[in-house]
Amino acid sequence: MKTLLFCLLLLFAATLPAQTATDSLRVSADAELSWMLIQAPENTYGYMILMDGNLLIWQENQPGKPGTLGFKYKENAARVAEFIISKLRRNELPPSVKEEDWPLLNLKPETGL
Repeated sequence: MKTLLFCLLLLFAATLPAQTATDSLRVSADAELSWMLIQAPENTYGYMILMDGNLLIWQENQPGKPGTLGFKYKENAARVAEFIISKLRRNELPPSVKEEDWPLLNLKPETGL
């Protein structure tokens, strides 16, 4: 009897939809999203994004770019954080920065890093 019950439980669990990591990022219309700049390695800047006061994203490096350094300018980190929040509000998951997005952000050149 225990074996039958266990098999039924496994069968039921197998029919449940799997939850992905991006499911937890879904933003309700009334969610409060905010950002704060953070200090990143080698005197660069990153950002953290909060949802309803809870940490959602911690980003020390430039998203979608090679390397581990953040932004040279605070303004650049702030613009990208706002861009990511706009993607979260539209439930565009994952909220990444694609190569074609970079020119649209009008960032200061990050030369000399």
